[in-house]
Amino acid sequence: LDREQISKIELKAKAINIIEPKWETDVRIQIHV
Repeated sequence: LDREQISKIELKAKAINIIEPKWETDVRIQIHV
């Protein structure tokens, strides 16, 4: 992933986190792995 893709995924994770807090952690783990 390039930085733009990572930033977009993180923005999606933050948006999802408002609705479903568990999802943000899952996405962040995928980015770091």
